[in-house]
Amino acid sequence: ASVALVHVGKTRVNYDPHVGVLFRPSRDLALRRSVGSSITMPYASVISGIDRVDLPNGANSLTYTLTQANPDLLPETQMSYDLGGDLRLHDGGLLSADVYNITVFNAFAANTVPLTGTALATALSVAPGAAGGYFINRTINVAQLRAYGVELSIAKNPLLGFGYRFTGSLQRAYFDKIPQSIYLAGQSSLVAGKQLDGLNGSISVPYAKAYGEVRWALPADGLITFGADYEGNNNSTYGPPLTLFNGTLRFPIARGVPLQIAVDNLFNLNTGSGLGRALQNQGSQSVRFGCNASGANCSYSGSGKSLQFVYPRNVRVQITKRI
Repeated sequence: ASVALVHVGKTRVNYDPHVGVLFRPSRDLALRRSVGSSITMPYASVISGIDRVDLPNGANSLTYTLTQANPDLLPETQMSYDLGGDLRLHDGGLLSADVYNITVFNAFAANTVPLTGTALATALSVAPGAAGGYFINRTINVAQLRAYGVELSIAKNPLLGFGYRFTGSLQRAYFDKIPQSIYLAGQSSLVAGKQLDGLNGSISVPYAKAYGEVRWALPADGLITFGADYEGNNNSTYGPPLTLFNGTLRFPIARGVPLQIAVDNLFNLNTGSGLGRALQNQGSQSVRFGCNASGANCSYSGSGKSLQFVYPRNVRVQITKRI
């Protein structure tokens, strides 16, 4: 069969003001306030093109997925607010803190629901062995995506002697005001109020991350560091919180030639079922929400998958010639 291209043109005019205010009541204190908006146009691949089919195989859990373009997709618009400050400490360190609130209107969201009707009949004839199910995927607009949180950092990095660095963030990010109509075709992973990213525990658990490091700077570009990287419930392994440690040792082996040894995952923490390659849908934990055809009996369902691994201990050795 021949394929005919249909040309559709759309224009969008958007006014995006940005305002920032900085106030310094003293030499060591600065207060910041900013507000602004922006617009994001959808990629061409999600609004046009030929439908793509992912045939069932082991890498996608034997699912059949029909991916369709959405020519009616609207651009995203965003409003952002930030309030923060910087304080110079008596020991020379710098303390910074920010709170922010971001609202994305008409947010892009990939919606996957069970395949029905003639499209399902076609899929059954083409790929009768899809034990994982038959689905259709389409990028749609969700009324809002909300993101707000707090960020904190404190650091001191002297040329010689003791120093430190700490950064931490806590973020809540979720889709909001999802219409019940999208659930009538079947269950969807788009759940109002569900924290984005990984999931372990409650759907409203925020994303938490922190990094702390102590360091000692020595003469002749010498350096000793010890750090810890904390990942909260929503982490890349889809499992419980974890902490990875690291360390660095740098010392001169000749004039202007330092040798540096850096170790990540210092204590070789291991998660997951092994160190094989990650497969689609093999390392995620999903929550879905759905209703029956009349819009009643709405309920959640969940499925857990095997944990993804973290990288093993690795050691990097570097020699640099200072010029």
